[in-house]
Amino acid sequence: MPGGTGATVTGHIVLTAANGDELHSTFAMTQNATGPFELDSFTFTGGTGRFANASGSGSGSGWIDVVTLNGYWHARGTMSSPGQ
Repeated sequence: MPGGTGATVTGHIVLTAANGDELHSTFAMTQNATGPFELDSFTFTGGTGRFANASGSGSGSGWIDVVTLNGYWHARGTMSSPGQ
């Protein structure tokens, strides 16, 4: 990662739409100690409602304040959602 070495972090994200439908995703990212990070990959793993059986993937980047955990991220990818 430019500007320093980073730690690899993996996890699970659930995004919830206004109507309560959930989109589930796993991710892997590299976090730099000074704030910038690379969203190495994310994969949609399904969900509920219109996101049932969703699939897709992408990558991105962003910045996070490692003290307050406030920040932003940008991602690009594709998704297929054969749900409702």
